[in-house]
Amino acid sequence: MRATRLARDPASVQPLIQAVAAAGWKPKAAMSYSLGYVTAQTFDPAAAAVDGLMRSTSWSIEAAQRNPAAQAVTGLYQRRFNSPMTEAAASSFTAVMTVAQAVNNAGTLDEQRVRSALLSLDIPGQQTIMPWAGIQFDETHQNTLAQALIEQYHDRAFSIVYPSDAAANGAKAVYPAPNSSG
Repeated sequence: MRATRLARDPASVQPLIQAVAAAGWKPKAAMSYSLGYVTAQTFDPAAAAVDGLMRSTSWSIEAAQRNPAAQAVTGLYQRRFNSPMTEAAASSFTAVMTVAQAVNNAGTLDEQRVRSALLSLDIPGQQTIMPWAGIQFDETHQNTLAQALIEQYHDRAFSIVYPSDAAANGAKAVYPAPNSSG
């Protein structure tokens, strides 16, 4: 197994793709983590070299299009920044809204009361912009209702392929990856 760590900069993706394409290396499956900042357009110059690439993401524009709250926020984001909302922006928005709800519930900025309010939160998924069942923290302070999505780049677009209930129109992962060599 080979692993490469990229800086969170879309410009760093192209040289890696070009090097992999030049070497003729195309695995049957490739999984990337933390590529949520990369849009499908980033891959356009070398689409064939990355066709079939999968990525784990905590937010997806595809999932957002099926959630009225997410549609409203992504629309505002698009108008304000003249750019599609990204995973990082969606995560930051959700973090701020979560803390704001806890402060509101606590009725104060007292740290202990806000912490207690955070641990008592129970926000349904449809009230968030994330593709989660909701927001609810356990004793280890993890959101037990969060879930990751797996998207696959195919036909010049990212589509959710896992979990199956989040995939549109029964989309399934393409395996082996198109034009794979290994």
